[in-house]
Amino acid sequence: MADLSIFYLYDKETKKYTETRHAQIDPVETEKAGKTIYCGLPQDATYEPVLEPKDGFDVIWNGSAWEYREIPKPEPEPEPTPEDIKRRKIAELKAQLDSTDYKIIKCSEYSLAGIELPYDIAALHAERQVLRDKINELEG
Repeated sequence: MADLSIFYLYDKETKKYTETRHAQIDPVETEKAGKTIYCGLPQDATYEPVLEPKDGFDVIWNGSAWEYREIPKPEPEPEPTPEDIKRRKIAELKAQLDSTDYKIIKCSEYSLAGIELPYDIAALHAERQVLRDKINELEG
């Protein structure tokens, strides 16, 4: 006979084991019966003891017993096409270009205020132009 003080919950949709809980004692029914009576079993639970975990498997409630169901292996990532590689490289170069925008804005602000520029604008322009040239070459 199953231990009625412990029950095993499973997901309503997937039926996958989720957790073990201790049942609550029903004080009214316990007093009436003169013995320990536990509150009712939730719909998504069973008193049937759950199987031990097993690598690569989920423990599933089939309606009358626990069973192992193999966890599907994820599909391997497809090899990137040359076009995918090119798009990624362009995105990386544009991100590098974007990451220096604040320096251009800061130099512009300093220039308008008549303050010495915080960065070497010629070197900054040259670095950014190299990035633009690489982007244009890849996009062309």
